Amino acid sequence: IDAEALVLEQKLYKKNTSESPSAEDTEDAAGSKAPMSTK
Repeated sequence: IDAEALVLEQKLYKKNTSESPSAEDTEDAAGSKAPMSTK
């Protein structure tokens, strides 16, 4: 489904742009809760 595809793309994008760990950590925490709520 579209939402899952977006989440996967965002995760890949975060992995590629993991230059600032603190920023990625914050986004990861917020991003991890969103997909779980959707599912």
